[in-house]
Amino acid sequence: MAVQKRIRGGKARWVARYRSPSGKEHSKTFDTRREATAWLAERERELRRGEWIDPNERNITLLELVEEIGSTFTRESTRNSYDFLARNLGPLADMPLRAIRRSDLEKWQAQLLSGRPWQGGKPLYQSTVNGMRGRLNNSLKIAINDGLLTHNPLAKVSRIEPERRTIAPRDIPDENWIEIFITNIKNPALLLMVKIAVATGMRASEIAGLSTTDIDPAGCSIHVSYQAHRRKGHLLPLKTPSSYRVILITPDLMGEIREWIAEHPHPSGRLFVTRTGRPMSYDAMQKAWETAVERSGLQGGFTWHSLRHYHATKLIRAGVPIKTVQARLGHASAAMTLDIYLHAIPGDDELAARVAGDLLPHAGPARDGDKRLKAI
Repeated sequence: MAVQKRIRGGKARWVARYRSPSGKEHSKTFDTRREATAWLAERERELRRGEWIDPNERNITLLELVEEIGSTFTRESTRNSYDFLARNLGPLADMPLRAIRRSDLEKWQAQLLSGRPWQGGKPLYQSTVNGMRGRLNNSLKIAINDGLLTHNPLAKVSRIEPERRTIAPRDIPDENWIEIFITNIKNPALLLMVKIAVATGMRASEIAGLSTTDIDPAGCSIHVSYQAHRRKGHLLPLKTPSSYRVILITPDLMGEIREWIAEHPHPSGRLFVTRTGRPMSYDAMQKAWETAVERSGLQGGFTWHSLRHYHATKLIRAGVPIKTVQARLGHASAAMTLDIYLHAIPGDDELAARVAGDLLPHAGPARDGDKRLKAI
């Protein structure tokens, strides 16, 4: 490593030179010896600490990094999630990796929650932001392993603790709503899908992903094995191990499903397809749902997931063990099921108070002169 003086055109210039770990020489020219010496000292410090990065790779932007990493995944849903991250990097997108600071990431995270200026001020849910954060963290770790970064600026940015998701009574349709809705459905495919949702608590994407091989007439059960892509309808793996499950149903519902299979066979083996023969998707189900709700004259606000809540709360109120409810819903734990539906059954507090009252002995009030009472 050295600083050398060069005269060009009668003007003195100072050239600082050093060699990288690979032996390649790097240099930079300055107007003063002081500038050259300071620059060279900084490069020496980086080399000693293992923080040196090839100048040719210093200017890669965060957007370029995320797009490159996202393209390496084979699973479409994963690639889509990285595409979503890339579209929502905001002011970070064109920043060189080495220029990104902790404060930049804190501001970005806050904008995702409060409202994204690059998306008309629309905010994102905490769970969505945490998912994006996880993918960004993975990208930065890969950049470190590839020698593009020396440290992860996201490491010290506080993770958002998601609010505990609970269901309130207003989120769940009552029996009257369900009865009127089912009675007014004219679309036979929609009618059967709604009945399955009410009777099993399955997610809409899971119902859309059903195939004839998932139906077990002998066991009178449905095997939840896949979910359908939200828009395109093709089959995707379920997100968690607990989502793979077997749900028992009534013989009557099984009879309706078997009749449907016999009358509406499809070469793909899918249980439900659209009117044009395309695989059923959540978007197609939701469109049919909204049309049916409007035609029935019922209040809006409920969704396919509301039927899942209806199923769960009915089972809990009927005294079905919480572990059984958990298994039918595909939750990871019974605690998760309790946390979600704890506030959805308004009469339970009153019931608890009555039972607690019965625990007390039915004796008269204590008399002031009762010598048998002692302070403790």
